[in-house]
Amino acid sequence: MNLNNNPTMDQLRDLLRACDDHAGRHIMWVDRTGEVRITLIPGDVTDFVTSRSDLQMWFRVFVPGHDYVGPSAADDIGWVEDLFFALGREWPKARGHTKATVVEDW
Repeated sequence: MNLNNNPTMDQLRDLLRACDDHAGRHIMWVDRTGEVRITLIPGDVTDFVTSRSDLQMWFRVFVPGHDYVGPSAADDIGWVEDLFFALGREWPKARGHTKATVVEDW
């Protein structure tokens, strides 16, 4: 799903559905080209964020066991809409900045 190429909620649902909510903490982030990614965090969030030179924007970490990712999250229309509209609203603010932007309140 790329935020510069007319993204759809179905694309976001596919990203969420591909994750395992019980596997651990996940982070939704956008690289400098606008590609949205959801990654399982193996260690410290700060280490992940600082190690990614292509990270442009990221959302607070999704903790396991709360259906923030996975099939249940993908089927939650309100959740998907909230994420989708936050991505669309925040990407123009973050795009092109030299420092990665964190999205905490959406």
